[in-house]
Amino acid sequence: MENKKYLGEFIYQMRKEKNISQSQLGDMLGVSNKAVSKWETGESNPEIEKIQKLAGIFGISADELLSCERKADGPESKTDDAGYIKIPVSGKFEYTSKKKTKKGVPLVHINFSSFKAKARGIVAIGYNAKGVVSIGILSVGIVAIGVLNIGVISLGALAVSLLASVGSISVSFGAAAGAIALGGFLAVGAIAIGYNAIGAVAIGYNAHTSPSGIARGINEFIHSEWSGRNFD
Repeated sequence: MENKKYLGEFIYQMRKEKNISQSQLGDMLGVSNKAVSKWETGESNPEIEKIQKLAGIFGISADELLSCERKADGPESKTDDAGYIKIPVSGKFEYTSKKKTKKGVPLVHINFSSFKAKARGIVAIGYNAKGVVSIGILSVGIVAIGVLNIGVISLGALAVSLLASVGSISVSFGAAAGAIALGGFLAVGAIAIGYNAIGAVAIGYNAHTSPSGIARGINEFIHSEWSGRNFD
């Protein structure tokens, strides 16, 4: 139990030095934050493969990690002029800001350590990103950019937003543009559904289409020429 305790204390110390939360470390390793907590309290030890990944994250060797001490000439994390820490993770990449909000959220978090890894920050970039500005395969934020997005302003293959969205499939309470667009106020797309709908197939209170298109609404407009914003 003593060995587990010493290793746990060392993991805790190294994690704090890297300014990584238990949740972030768990995401990087593919385990829960509860598993990290058990390591640090000595209730359990990480598996050998996790030891190797932990060593990579902390910038030390596996032997140093298991012996619970760093060599004087051991590798250290590199910090750039902007105050960010670059953390190597088994050939993957994570970048986290030293500076945080009062709630402990990093100002910048970039995480490509695994497909399950999450990026959480004011600016979040990763496979699974959540932030004020988020970029990822799955992204949630005020401004969300990626493949599957939810945000106030959203841009992606599937975009869902409160204010404006652009995507192959676009849904918004405000304005939506895409191959298939569903907008509360304005929808523009091959298939457009909204209060004001403009498209090859347009369905809305005001529906605008070309002579070869289909318009269904209270007010239906067939335009022989499309000239920017002029639909008279």
